[in-house]
Amino acid sequence: MDLVFKKLKTQPNAKDYTIGDTNFREHYAAINANTAWDTIEPTIRKATQKYVIPVIGEAMYNAIASPYLEGITIVVEPAQFAKILEKLQDTVAYFTIMHFGPEINLLISDTGANERGSADGSVRPTSQWRYKDFKWDICKKADELLDELVNMLDTFVLEGVVTVNPWKNDPLYEVQKTWFFNSAKTFGDHQHISLSRKVFNMMYRDIITTEDAVKKIIGSAQFTALVTLVNTEKPEDMSPAFQELLRLIRNFVSAKAMGLSIPRLSVIIDALGIKFSNFNDGMESFSNSETTMPGAGVIGSFAFKCMVDSERDHNTLIEFIYDNIDDYPLIAASQPYAAAAEDVGTIICPGDGGVWL
Repeated sequence: MDLVFKKLKTQPNAKDYTIGDTNFREHYAAINANTAWDTIEPTIRKATQKYVIPVIGEAMYNAIASPYLEGITIVVEPAQFAKILEKLQDTVAYFTIMHFGPEINLLISDTGANERGSADGSVRPTSQWRYKDFKWDICKKADELLDELVNMLDTFVLEGVVTVNPWKNDPLYEVQKTWFFNSAKTFGDHQHISLSRKVFNMMYRDIITTEDAVKKIIGSAQFTALVTLVNTEKPEDMSPAFQELLRLIRNFVSAKAMGLSIPRLSVIIDALGIKFSNFNDGMESFSNSETTMPGAGVIGSFAFKCMVDSERDHNTLIEFIYDNIDDYPLIAASQPYAAAAEDVGTIICPGDGGVWL
């Protein structure tokens, strides 16, 4: 595969190339320029294949990497191409360092796994706590860069930039859409997910499952009609009745999906909201809100609150429909509404009152 980094200098022997002979340090400066290129090149390839290509797709990656590596002059949309290339290089560089650390700390030999260090003792292995802090910081920044890259691609799609057509035509791009949410940003209008496409993608199955449950509330006919409106009209062009129904459905679906997803994902909470994390150092249990990871109690409480909010939003949606049923003839004619109406009765109690069931 083509890499997104070039050799800028010429060496007589292929094994003489170092990081300093390439443009890698333009995207991650805190790496020794004398590091052998042969040492890190396999890690660049593995990090790209593991973390980047599964998110943006191989076609989009190759559309940027191949022309760059071959030195092709970009005539159409050169500014947009340059922006994507730079963000892609930053992203791959940080994921490479994240992936590279554990491998370079140990040297495998006939005597087994040996901790690296200089022969004269002037360079000693990094302490565990410092390494863990470094790994956490690198991982967080790499995840943020990947989200920025995907958001950039999404923005260029909306602007009609042809450079991102491979992304627009990739099945991975369609993952950003569910029945009631046509982008991660739309979902972010109801829940704090840092506008992260990666978080949205990781929650996709739970969002779809919860949206499917809405069909049992409003009926298949109204469900289909509302999905059609979401895909063909802007929210401001819908009637006020459908705007409010869609808002309440999105409140319920987003809260329920968050509550279902968070306990199963490796997430962190910062000032911008929920973020997905690739970090797992193997030394501590760090996978989801049921573990002993830092902040697990907060994340678990947040997931519980989302489930409580979803129950409230579900009840609000039901109450709204019953109070405004004349505005929704498709719901009134649906099987779920008819079945619910048949279940309503009155228990006669002594005195003037009663209890509705």
